[in-house]
Amino acid sequence: MTALGWRKQQINAIIAGRGTGKSVFNEIVNLPAIRILDQAEVDGEIWYTVQCKPSSVSAWVQEQDPALWRRHEHVDKQWYVHFNVFDMHEKLYTIMMLKWKQ
Repeated sequence: MTALGWRKQQINAIIAGRGTGKSVFNEIVNLPAIRILDQAEVDGEIWYTVQCKPSSVSAWVQEQDPALWRRHEHVDKQWYVHFNVFDMHEKLYTIMMLKWKQ
């Protein structure tokens, strides 16, 4: 069993066929597209470490004022690099959530 309560065979069946894949799996499991990983106060202002799964959201973040965000490449314990992770100011986070949250 995985952490989500699915058996590996069930996940493989979902991911294996044509017309399926990560996007379909994410819809079925309902994983959040934008996820807060951490929050901290910097110079009296709130900053968030946010993971943005869709590349369209990440591209939008990178088009915004560079003073409001920084790329934050996270490496986990298995040395897997998580891209699309940003440190962003509360203002940019609020705008992003209004624009992209469903």
